Amino acid sequence: MVYDDYAIMIPVGKWYNVINMGNIPLKIYVIYTPPEHQYGTVHETKSIAMSVEENHQS
Repeated sequence: MVYDDYAIMIPVGKWYNVINMGNIPLKIYVIYTPPEHQYGTVHETKSIAMSVEENHQS
């Protein structure tokens, strides 16, 4: 069980299944490391970021 101001940290490669048992919407923030982008990367718009990502995967 987790409560207000709790954090769950899940190691890489571990299966997890978080279920909201309460009646208040659950907010999930995902932080991953190592960073996917070079330090200081800023995209002015979402469309630019998506374009860079699409070109990176090609």
